[in-house]
Amino acid sequence: MIVCVQRQLDVHGRQQSKDVCLQENDHELEEGLRSLAAPIRDRNGRVVAAVNISTQSSRYTAAAIRADMLPALLETAEAIGLDLARITR
Repeated sequence: MIVCVQRQLDVHGRQQSKDVCLQENDHELEEGLRSLAAPIRDRNGRVVAAVNISTQSSRYTAAAIRADMLPALLETAEAIGLDLARITR
C-alpha cells in the first residue's frame, strides 16, 4: 500500500511542508512481516533507490511502526539523497 505523509523540511533556511509517499507492507510479502520503504531521490527529485525497514508483526502494530520508525526512515532517505547529490555533481 502506498502511504503519503506530510513532512516539514528545512529548505535553504525556510520550513516547507512536503508530501512524502512511501510503500507500506503489512503481511503482503510474508506472513508476520511488516515493512516500510521510503524513496531516495537524486538532486533533480527523481526516485533512484529506496531504503527499507522491516519488523515482525508480533512486535509492532502497523500504527506503531509508523509512529516509532517512520521519522528515522524518512530522515535516512533524505540524508542518502543529499549525499548522492554531493557526489554526483
